[in-house]
Amino acid sequence: MTATFQLVCHILRDDGDTGYFYAMERKDGEFHIVEALQIYVVTNVADRQKPSELAIVWCSDGTKAALLINDYFYAAFDFAAKRGYRRTGFGTATADWQDAPHD
Repeated sequence: MTATFQLVCHILRDDGDTGYFYAMERKDGEFHIVEALQIYVVTNVADRQKPSELAIVWCSDGTKAALLINDYFYAAFDFAAKRGYRRTGFGTATADWQDAPHD
């Protein structure tokens, strides 16, 4: 994959209240969030006391990545189209990424 900047999306952050999946861009030696997708609200997770298995899988050309929790698809980023998708449609995009429905 040839690109003028490096994109990564390996950040899942859980602050104890919510879990977010972030697409980030590395530019000028620093990481910047370009898309944030809310994945869950902790109080709404029925089996939150059980350990979960998280996987981030990439397509072979490196332009798309998906988040799976316990083998269930939750979200995806399409870096070529600059779009994020998640099951319930809630997300926040920067000016460079499309501020469109996320479902």
